[in-house]
Amino acid sequence: MERALRQQRAGRSEDAARTYGQVLARAAQTFDALHMLGVIELSRGNLEQAERLIATAAALRPASRAIERNREILKNAKLARESAHLEELCERALPLFSDLVLAPEPSPSPRNPVSPTVMNAATAAVHLIGRVGLGSADDAWLLGRITTLMKESEVVVWATDADPALPVSNSAPLRRLDPALGAYPRDGIHVFVGLNGVDNEWLARSRAARVIVFCLGASPSLYLDQLRAIACDGWRRIELVFPSAAMAAHFGRGHAVLPPPLERVSELSAMPVYGQWTMEEPAAWPVGVVGQNGRDVAEPHDAIPLRAFVARADRLDVYDPGRLRDALGDDRRVHFHPRRDGLLSFLTSVRCLLYRLPERWWLESSGRELFGAMALGLPVLCPRSSIYAEYIRSGIDGLLYDTYAQAQQYVTDLRTAPSWAAEIGAAARATASRLFDEAALERSYRELIVGSRR
Repeated sequence: MERALRQQRAGRSEDAARTYGQVLARAAQTFDALHMLGVIELSRGNLEQAERLIATAAALRPASRAIERNREILKNAKLARESAHLEELCERALPLFSDLVLAPEPSPSPRNPVSPTVMNAATAAVHLIGRVGLGSADDAWLLGRITTLMKESEVVVWATDADPALPVSNSAPLRRLDPALGAYPRDGIHVFVGLNGVDNEWLARSRAARVIVFCLGASPSLYLDQLRAIACDGWRRIELVFPSAAMAAHFGRGHAVLPPPLERVSELSAMPVYGQWTMEEPAAWPVGVVGQNGRDVAEPHDAIPLRAFVARADRLDVYDPGRLRDALGDDRRVHFHPRRDGLLSFLTSVRCLLYRLPERWWLESSGRELFGAMALGLPVLCPRSSIYAEYIRSGIDGLLYDTYAQAQQYVTDLRTAPSWAAEIGAAARATASRLFDEAALERSYRELIVGSRR
């Protein structure tokens, strides 16, 4: 049991599972072996086996906080699996939906007798529509950045969720969208930032010259529901914009791709200084991970393999930890950074960023943490399956990995070869400077939204 627990704490779940199996072969009613093996099976996604093991353990002792917590996690995981089947079906429908509903040229409608095409997009007002409240970090950030790139005074911002007193910029007007009072955008170019808060009661009366949707992370079912509403069941064409070609590919062909408009890279602090190469590993080499995607709280699917990074680096820093605090909080080498402390403060405390393996592409964040790390000159470890992997040249300005075991080896290599870490970090910073040059971002975003208008 002691050997199994050491293996589990070190993130060696396969070894720990075998050792717990040896314990149960000798003593089938060992509570801790049943419970911990159930936790491992839960992390593997073997929910039926995990439920059997944890239930058997629970029958041996009075209820405890730890086992009740794991039973709750198991219950949520089963519900999430049921929901995942629906999302997988909706995911398959996205390209068909895009072809049939989003692509047709606009035409007159009984609800809108004037066709949107008669309006001149080149001289139309620009209306940015989205959430600006504290619970919408990615949406509000992107809304604010687009407002800035559009020179603020050229746009009107419509808040779907917050008090209009909350500013997005210094000069752009901010209005509360309230169809009941007749407060909603009319005519002009309608730019939706994110997909929440869309009410089709006013959309049919808005008569936009163009409709553009900047797509952030959202479930396929939400995409189908909200895009259908924005397209008014297909009578007007809408244009989709994605942060990567990989994400756009899930919606078929012909969609625009723009990199996330990261803040001015030139104003970020200098690159971290890595030590000299040595035969002995340095004392602690903090690896950074992000706990939540900024939109919802979810049970961590990778708490056990993340423990292995603690063993490799002697320190793991977690930004916006969410429920990773419960899963990893018993190890003093794990440091937690709340979102209120700021992303920059977190990134400057680590030596590399581990971008976690995503369960689904739509659960990924806006990419600010990954690109922010690159801009600071930090090596980033990114899954090949990520929607942002296309921005990284593996071994040059970052490292792409397929499994956590491969990523763990990369951490060891970077830690023991600081000159290599510094070289990758410098190339990452150069790539970020090119991708997120403020003048280039302004040109590309303005060109997409208003064309050649100045």
